[in-house]
Amino acid sequence: MINTKQKIHFNKKAFLAIDDFPDFRNTVRRLIQSLGVKTIDVVASADEAIEKITNNDYDVILCDYNLGPDKPNGQQILEEVKHKKLIKYSTIFLMITAEALMESVMGALEYKPDDYISKPFSKEFLQNRLEKIMAKKSNFEDIERAIQRDEYLKAIQLCDKHIDAKPPNIIEFLRLKGELLVKLSDYGEALTLYEKILEMRNFLWARLEMGKIHYYDRKYSFAKDLFTGIITDSPNYVEAHDWLAKTEEALGNPKAAQAVLLDAVQRSPNAILRRRALGDLSLKNKDYSVTEQAYKAAIDLGTHSFLKSTADYVHLANVDMINKSPEEALHVLDSARTMFKKAQNSAESFLHIESMSAIVYKDLKNDAKAEESLKVTKEMYKSFKGIVPANVAMDVAKACMTMNDKDSGIEIMKEIIKNNYDNDELMAKTASVFKDVGLEDEGKSIIEQTKNEAKAINNEGVKLVMKGDLPKAVDLFNKAVKGMPGNKIILANAVQALIMLIKEKGISPNNSNLVRQYLDQIKAIDSSYKKYQELHEEFEIIESKAPKPNLTT
Repeated sequence: MINTKQKIHFNKKAFLAIDDFPDFRNTVRRLIQSLGVKTIDVVASADEAIEKITNNDYDVILCDYNLGPDKPNGQQILEEVKHKKLIKYSTIFLMITAEALMESVMGALEYKPDDYISKPFSKEFLQNRLEKIMAKKSNFEDIERAIQRDEYLKAIQLCDKHIDAKPPNIIEFLRLKGELLVKLSDYGEALTLYEKILEMRNFLWARLEMGKIHYYDRKYSFAKDLFTGIITDSPNYVEAHDWLAKTEEALGNPKAAQAVLLDAVQRSPNAILRRRALGDLSLKNKDYSVTEQAYKAAIDLGTHSFLKSTADYVHLANVDMINKSPEEALHVLDSARTMFKKAQNSAESFLHIESMSAIVYKDLKNDAKAEESLKVTKEMYKSFKGIVPANVAMDVAKACMTMNDKDSGIEIMKEIIKNNYDNDELMAKTASVFKDVGLEDEGKSIIEQTKNEAKAINNEGVKLVMKGDLPKAVDLFNKAVKGMPGNKIILANAVQALIMLIKEKGISPNNSNLVRQYLDQIKAIDSSYKKYQELHEEFEIIESKAPKPNLTT
């Protein structure tokens, strides 16, 4: 049981209040001051809020959901600061909204506030709510530092230390440990942990996490039973609907999955990721009217959101093409160009847009424009040197094959397969692309052959390591990395071979730099990859023990 009566020293806490109305900002400032808080910042907009959060360390953020028409809202601020890791695990983020809007703003798919509170509220109400949450989220400083550095194994070890001490908020440490175990794909340990938590109390969130584990472990029937049970007990637990939809799709029931998502969207209409998922699913189901509505809603919700994506525009343009409206598709892509002109990843965004533009111009019989778009697409793709998100790369390949540049398209598809041969879901998508361009049988052969070639290279390297021929193994993996720069398995095995060579022959600047480079590449692909975590930790120890150069002055 968490002790919510422990003394909270509000005078040592830093607060940020975000609201577009000056009167309410003043009211909130006075209310916070009445708690004894000395450090208070108040801002009116998302831009000001992001700047403040980037440059300051806040303990509590009070954010109004509605920050004015045509402006980013509170949920979009939360998405950005959590995605960029601008706030700590222990930072309390409270979303403020009018009572009438409460249901529509709840049910975010990925980034959630610590709580929702409705206007108006009293000092006593706020104090009570904060004390409860602070009691739950106390003493996480050491774990937070490890998580901020993506050192998840270390974070789990620190969770264990706190759990062994049996603090009043032990459930929170157990919960965080479970999340970290799932992040590292350690499903057996995570399942045991959640079973232990459920013996303590029937938490819906613990049941949800168990369902996710069964889903990841491909035990879809078990997952379905858990998600269905949660929805029966709590129909408005919208995240359970999201996972039930994923499970139904995995079970081969895409229409049932779509029905579940439609219900979820009715209950929580403002989650951009949910709208996008509905668009993707209904597109597979060829329910194009739902697809069009879903992607339009995702685009609308993404206008001021950190989670906006060119994929929504490209897929909507694709639906317009299916509906024989290429002019409308062109209009959608022009809107995307305007939207992503100043985006951080604008080059990647424009690559995606240009690839679809080539297909649209071809349909409009504007061969000159089509060829120009394809040329730009291929040049841009080449400049990325193989490090392109798989969904974008597939659309580039599809554009090439649609424009009768079959060889370029197949080469790109081979790169995708080599970098992701262990990802069954992605392999199914590559098969779908080949089918879309009329190369279904040839595509199956290409996928199988390319997967086998990549696996053979990896297996040969592993054999050399097992035989103890480390220099040859390192040489083989270094060459393999050049051909598969986005393959985390190859990269991890290259690091493993290098570390073994370093242990045998000693550390050298060249090998040390290669290890760092490969670790950085894996981190960019998947920082939660357990092998990456283990190798990163091992190399940190090696470097800490390496002799330091003698410097003279």
